[in-house]
Amino acid sequence: MGRDITEKREAAAKINDYIRGMEFLSQTGMAFMDMGEDDDIYDYVVRQVYSLAPLPLVWIDIIDEPTQNLVLKSIVGDSTIPGITEQSPGTRPAGMHFLINKADMTELIQCRSLVKMPPRSRLLHKQIVETAGELDTYLMGLVSKGRLIGNVGISRKRGSLLPNKDLIEALIRQAAIAIDRRIANDTLKESLAREKVQVQNLQFLSRTAMDFIEMEDSVDLYHYIADRLYDLVPESVIGINSFDPEQREFTLRAVVGEEEQTNALWEAIGIVNPLGVSFPISELPLSETDFHKGALIDVLSPYDLCFHRIPEERCVQAQERLRPGRGFCMGFACKGEIFGNILIELFRPGDVTNRETVEAFVNQASVALLRRFARECNREGREFFRLLVEQMPYPIVILDRDGCILDANKLAATLVGCRDAAELAGRSFCEYMESGADLPPGLLRCLVSYESSDLSCRLCLRSSGNGIRDVEAWGRMVRYDRKPALYMVLRPLSSGEEDIPSPSARC
Repeated sequence: MGRDITEKREAAAKINDYIRGMEFLSQTGMAFMDMGEDDDIYDYVVRQVYSLAPLPLVWIDIIDEPTQNLVLKSIVGDSTIPGITEQSPGTRPAGMHFLINKADMTELIQCRSLVKMPPRSRLLHKQIVETAGELDTYLMGLVSKGRLIGNVGISRKRGSLLPNKDLIEALIRQAAIAIDRRIANDTLKESLAREKVQVQNLQFLSRTAMDFIEMEDSVDLYHYIADRLYDLVPESVIGINSFDPEQREFTLRAVVGEEEQTNALWEAIGIVNPLGVSFPISELPLSETDFHKGALIDVLSPYDLCFHRIPEERCVQAQERLRPGRGFCMGFACKGEIFGNILIELFRPGDVTNRETVEAFVNQASVALLRRFARECNREGREFFRLLVEQMPYPIVILDRDGCILDANKLAATLVGCRDAAELAGRSFCEYMESGADLPPGLLRCLVSYESSDLSCRLCLRSSGNGIRDVEAWGRMVRYDRKPALYMVLRPLSSGEEDIPSPSARC
């Protein structure tokens, strides 16, 4: 006796398909959980979709938040289809971006299942779909926590059925959660990496700031700057120029880089010893204003980087031979003055990765150069001032606001019975006044208010060898060591000399 068991067989087949589907989703769920950071989750998703239905084309996109563009992350396709043969199955075409606006994204969010898209939909990647022939294309958004993070595209031959549609949709929903978690982890790692780099940069700037403060004037400041710049920008040649404001020219003072690269560079442009080469600013391709910008400036060619000092033919030959990367320039500028500049020639593709730190360091070095030049000028000024003081025919003392002796000449030391002027430095001038008397009111007012008018008065000074001496003191406010000070000329008086003109009158 025969019975029709078709319904039972169909029901059993559905149960078996359901069980296989659950087993498949269980396996993919575990795979998503066990997936490491180096595993390609995007390639895994498209391969699993492709395994459910050997489709002509499967791809996955992720939204790039800063640009709000779709970025193609992975694609799998039938290699016999035109336009796909260039891509091996499972490869990720890097750099393919597809424009998408907010209206398009809203449409994707509403697609909580695979939806057949019109042939001319803006959501379709024309570069991929149109070259693949007569296809029907389905899209489904990768939605996690109500937020669209990307989509999955599937193309079938026109008119054919899409197998395992429910299971593919379940896999895509499962993948959306895993991909969202991966993106969050990657974003956190990138944020931590950026913070680590920022901390390292701050430590670098803090360390160099202390080096600049503690640095002795005997240290080659230009070479130190070049060394630290090379730490920030490896795979490059660094040049440091000083600037002579009177001659209006730059002079190369330090060069740092890999010896092989620097030697090849100098050989290619025909320079034996680059140090000391000068570049008149009037012949530079950059204006003086460019060196005051406090930021890196792109230099178009090695000819410009050499400030047109080297013949252009040599620079072109060097560029063809060495194939250097981009060049940069930045001036040492502080308080409206230029103290030199930096030159950076990369020997790798790309940009200066830590541009802000480089610019901050160069600006920091500008202040250090200003201080170094100020100290040199002050030292030269003090030496010249000291020479003038020693050449004066009268005893000279210089007092600070508290009446302490900052400097004196040898005649002043002899006047009060000291062997050397250095013995007077740092001592109160009142110690040498009769009975510890104070300075006359006129001189005291001058010290307190820092008046610059000439003052003249009588003083009684004690001398260890000559007893008490009457002197005429003539004082005037000056700048000493960049601070106001009282410059005082002492003229010893003897009986009958009261009417002798004062030093100021004689001058």
